[in-house]
Amino acid sequence: MALAFHLGKEGFPPRAIGGLLLLGPLELLLLGAWAGRRADRMGYHRVALLGAYLLVAAGLAFALLPLLHPLWGTALALLLLGVGRALFQAANNALVLSLAPQGTEGLASGALSVARALGQALGSAFAGGSLGLFYRLFPSHGLAFAATALLLTALMGLSALLVRVREESG
Repeated sequence: MALAFHLGKEGFPPRAIGGLLLLGPLELLLLGAWAGRRADRMGYHRVALLGAYLLVAAGLAFALLPLLHPLWGTALALLLLGVGRALFQAANNALVLSLAPQGTEGLASGALSVARALGQALGSAFAGGSLGLFYRLFPSHGLAFAATALLLTALMGLSALLVRVREESG
């Protein structure tokens, strides 16, 4: 959601914004099965962590590349984000469902859906609020978006680090 607002502030027409925002879902559609096979072959934990690292790299790309070129920088960051999301979601979903007691897989799948929707809603609200704050603090819209992307990336990186520490200790 913050990305759409930012692109609008940068002067992109709604059609271009919609086209860019379609990249993520299209990537998930095209890469989902491939990511699932990778998770089955390489192990759920490794692929989920790889996906998390790619999500952090995508966040850094969102902070830096649009400053160089708003359209192509955003498109490249979205492509990287899509690969990271596909790998992380496929591995994470498979892991959670594999740990569900027999006969409760449907409940576990529903819980994953609720968690994803809640996370997207809260993340959108946090990103939008951060973007609004940074618009007031920085002279350029590009810098405000970069600061928002870096803040969100730092949170993703912290999450990935905590998961890795937990994996190594447990």
